Amino acid sequence: MSLIFDLDGTLIDSARFHAHFLLLGIDKVLGKGRIPASFVNENIIFPSSIFFKEMEKHYHVGLTSVTMHEIISAKDAGITRDAVRKVKFFPFVKQLLRFLKTEGIGFCMATSMNDAELAFFSSALNLRYFSRILVNSHSFRSEKPRPYILNEALKESGFARERTYYVGDSPYDLLASKRAKLKFLGVNNRKLKAYGNFVGDIKGLYERITSDIAAFR
Repeated sequence: MSLIFDLDGTLIDSARFHAHFLLLGIDKVLGKGRIPASFVNENIIFPSSIFFKEMEKHYHVGLTSVTMHEIISAKDAGITRDAVRKVKFFPFVKQLLRFLKTEGIGFCMATSMNDAELAFFSSALNLRYFSRILVNSHSFRSEKPRPYILNEALKESGFARERTYYVGDSPYDLLASKRAKLKFLGVNNRKLKAYGNFVGDIKGLYERITSDIAAFR
């Protein structure tokens, strides 16, 4: 078996980071206080396209594709390396990834982060030490729940589709996994328990793999 990992909310605890800098971008483009911080914090888990639709619906702001890209660009411009360095891996992530490398179990990472965000995180967290392959979304059109990044990860890794799990933390990860015809393992979000194959957290996944290593070879 092989594993493709999501990043945000799955391997790294980054929700507050993204909410903070997205709000800065919104304030810069639409005006300070136009959108409350509470809305951004509560909806940051959504893909950008869905987030902006919800924002438009609740606050009646006119958003064009140009405006959305301006907000994302302003968000990226505000990111500091010090802020990125404060984002941490969830417990047992490093242990799990090192174990997979040692045991020769194939894995890589696929995320909806854009190029600028991924460059920051890749450098700060030394992601390429753990995974040679880092696939990301270059625009709204390739974000999850579209299966683009998963299909690209399969192409780059050479993993067999029928023997690959996608590990994620949101219903959009689950939907992208289904559309890519991959198996799914849910972590860090109890709402995924209803869909089966929920292992609780990364520690739970680590324990599942180490206790039944033959099933993942």
